[in-house]
Amino acid sequence: MFWPKRMEKVEILTLRDYRDPLIEELQKAGLVHIDEASQNIKDFPDFLAFSDASEEKKNLRSYHLKSRRILDIFDKIEEITTEKESFGEKIKNLFSSSDEETKPVEPELKVETQELDFIDEIVEEAKRLENEYEDLRSQEKDLKSYKQKIEEYTRFEIPLSYLGESEYTVTVMGKVSREKGEILLDEIQQKDLPIWINIKKSEEGKDLLAATFLKENKETVMGTLNQHDVELFTPTEKPEKTPAQIVRETEAKIKKIKETQRNIINRVSEMDSKHRRKTLKIKKTLEVMLDRKDTQEKIGESTRASLIEGWIPKQDSEKLRDIVEKATNGIALMETREPKEEEDTPVELDNPSYFKGFELLTSTYALPRYNEVDPTAVMALFLPLLFGVMFGDVGHGLIVLLAGLAVIKIASGSIRDLGVVMIPLGIFSMIFGFIYGKFMGLTPSGQAEMLGFTLTPEHALFLYPIDNPITFLIIALTFGIIHMTVGMGLDILNKLKHSARATIIPISKIWILLGAAGLVAISILEHGMDPMAWNIPLFLAVLVPPVILLALGELIAELGHFEGPKEAVTLLGEGAFEAFHGVLSFVSNTISYSRLFALALVHIGLFLALVEVAEVFTQLSGGGALGVAIGWILFYSIATLVILALDGIIVFLHSLRLHYYEWFEKFYSGGSRRFIPFKLK
Repeated sequence: MFWPKRMEKVEILTLRDYRDPLIEELQKAGLVHIDEASQNIKDFPDFLAFSDASEEKKNLRSYHLKSRRILDIFDKIEEITTEKESFGEKIKNLFSSSDEETKPVEPELKVETQELDFIDEIVEEAKRLENEYEDLRSQEKDLKSYKQKIEEYTRFEIPLSYLGESEYTVTVMGKVSREKGEILLDEIQQKDLPIWINIKKSEEGKDLLAATFLKENKETVMGTLNQHDVELFTPTEKPEKTPAQIVRETEAKIKKIKETQRNIINRVSEMDSKHRRKTLKIKKTLEVMLDRKDTQEKIGESTRASLIEGWIPKQDSEKLRDIVEKATNGIALMETREPKEEEDTPVELDNPSYFKGFELLTSTYALPRYNEVDPTAVMALFLPLLFGVMFGDVGHGLIVLLAGLAVIKIASGSIRDLGVVMIPLGIFSMIFGFIYGKFMGLTPSGQAEMLGFTLTPEHALFLYPIDNPITFLIIALTFGIIHMTVGMGLDILNKLKHSARATIIPISKIWILLGAAGLVAISILEHGMDPMAWNIPLFLAVLVPPVILLALGELIAELGHFEGPKEAVTLLGEGAFEAFHGVLSFVSNTISYSRLFALALVHIGLFLALVEVAEVFTQLSGGGALGVAIGWILFYSIATLVILALDGIIVFLHSLRLHYYEWFEKFYSGGSRRFIPFKLK
């Protein structure tokens, strides 16, 4: 639990004839993290080279893209049909799905030739229907645009073929603003030109205009029209039909297009219901095969042999040996060994299910190195503890707990892991809520006044932060000292993996931290906050020895391993810097834990203020005693949820920060890669 799973390096040598069956069995078993055989290829360049699967991958990728294209077309049409469904139909379809439709599609190990032929056939048909549908959509868009432009002029019974010049006359249609249209009419009348002009009022801002005049007056009339900003209608086609007739014909064309679109949608939907699961299965199977080909290219090969390198949990070594023997008919050599110090061993965390959610928080920072303590289990205790100190309230903790249970029920993956983390956060918040005597932001007296009874003790079990700020601050700093001490204790375990002498470094740090904290506490109790009255010689006697040991720690840890005085001086320099940095960091890190005190006060203060604001708000709103009570409950509930969401995130991030910066610094470096077994996905 406190260490990553024990790993072994594995190398498998077999004949090339058994390469593909072996890779297939390894994928089914899902036990081995496969690495590139680069070191062996580098050591034996005349004998080994990377396997080449590029041509096979090219063909598989081609069919994988085709299968994706089919599914994309199905999804596109499904989205169109869903948009057109009513809400009731969507609910009905949701609950009427058969078990077969909702059952997960499992891939096979390989695709057959007839399945690839099926993909070729379906993708061509799906693409053809998609192209037809898109062409129809484009036509529909153009027709609607044309209809929109021309239907404004349906109030004029003038065939479009009349527009423009004839032998003797010119006919135009267009738009003009109402003000300028009236001025235009006056001006035309003043010029006493032989012209027919008709302006029909429109509610859309600009009136419609139609005019016919003699060809010999074209320049004068057109100049007048332009002068008054008339927007002339210039259709691309001029059939011998009125705008109303053209609009009716266009609507008929649009209707026919929509009918054809529905037929295409029905055809694709039919293909979807008939072929989706098969297509999806082939797509997933192709992905499985591509994974195998990607793995094949990590293998070292000669003309007759194949070499597979990787890592396996030590507990699974014998199981792997049986798989290899079965897949190769016993014609294989498999060797396993312990990881070397310099090797980049992949890491798989090994924690009980309760801690799985906290593994997400550990890996977000960095996975531990192979021979480094996994902090997940300890973090699973301290993170909720520190969160509870800052968020202590029985009601608020219960809300966090219930929210966590809901997330676990409805979510999956990383979100579900966060739900697991929320459960202990809520429990510890409830525990500290009892200690503080807080329920939903109300003190015991507030609970009695608002609810008629109390859910927490009338007096805080141990302390109420606002009434005892100094005591609470001391407790917060004490939590910090304990937290850091546990971190340095874990560093002792890390150092023992390498050298017992190296433990002098974390032991010296623990001595300094606890010694200084204890002496400061005793001095404050005996002499108060006057440092001049403290026993300085005692401080020096207790703290100077561990500081000296810390400065010599690097040199002591490397005794017998460094070469010459120059390296010894370098180690002394590193140790001196470590001592200087360690002492300063203890001061800054300890002060940083005062945020437990500050954020606890903020959390309590926010809800004390909310109670007062809620009372003022409900009194101002009026409505009698019942109205005031309902208003108070509604306002207080909504405001509580908003504040809880914001304050909960802030408190959680601060809890996380105390681990990532103050705690991990004491023992944790991380940086390993994750153990990713080669398996069916």
